[in-house]
Amino acid sequence: LEERKRSKVSSDIIKDYNNSLRKHLTNFSKDYKVKLSLDTFKDDVNCIGSKFEKYLSEEVDSRKGVKGLSINTVGKVIKNLKAFLNFCFAKGIITQFSIRHLITKTEVVDSVYLTSAEIQILYDCHMPSKELEQVRDLFIVGCDTGLRYSDFSRIRTHHVDNGKIRIEQKKTKGKVVIPMSKRVKLILEKYHYRIPNVNSITEFNKILREAVKLAEIKVECQVSTSRQRYEGVEFLPKYELVSSHTARRSFCTNMYLKDVRAELIMKVSGHKTQQAFMRYLKLDGETAANELSQFID
Repeated sequence: LEERKRSKVSSDIIKDYNNSLRKHLTNFSKDYKVKLSLDTFKDDVNCIGSKFEKYLSEEVDSRKGVKGLSINTVGKVIKNLKAFLNFCFAKGIITQFSIRHLITKTEVVDSVYLTSAEIQILYDCHMPSKELEQVRDLFIVGCDTGLRYSDFSRIRTHHVDNGKIRIEQKKTKGKVVIPMSKRVKLILEKYHYRIPNVNSITEFNKILREAVKLAEIKVECQVSTSRQRYEGVEFLPKYELVSSHTARRSFCTNMYLKDVRAELIMKVSGHKTQQAFMRYLKLDGETAANELSQFID
């Protein structure tokens, strides 16, 4: 079954299934001493789906050392479970049943972006090691192109033509054309148009946070935390919150603040509706106030 699935989806999605859904189902089966089958997820009085969701929300150890995964993480696991069941229905592996009772919950999260000024500070900062410098450079390429990590990390000579990057997005298969900034052009020339590889996106994010910290981008950000058992707010330095995806969010937000039309940015970001795109932007209160001040007498 896994091999049949493998031929239809990207390696990133397969990794997500193996490292997340499979792991949680295996641990749930052991902890609850139940033998799982596809039929066990039918909606009935002993619905395993509800027990599985509660297990994720209240009993799984999170990376922060507390019990219970965040609402969005639980939602992603349930979403993958539903996708897997739909695949089995479509292939006739099992007779179809309703999965409407498996609810994919989501919430708007406090994700950060780097301002144009912060990106320049990071670009100008001397990095004490080759590893830090390479990750910093890759991240800058993401900030200036809006590409996902899976795309900006594989740019090669054949993707560049007449001052533009032309690439098929790995996730959506959509083809995008992006004008190169001066920074991107210099970075690509520096590496002879072969972006250096990083072992994994996890390693990339770890090194990136160190690079942003070295650039002294330490602005404190308010972060809301929601889990099944509690809601809270904490303040963390921005460098602890950045990840590969911060580059893409920074591109979209900074372009929007420069009055670039949303539909042009969406050509790169891949958002299908302006409503979804607006939710993606991260305009903090200070930024919004500065933008509004020019319209207030």
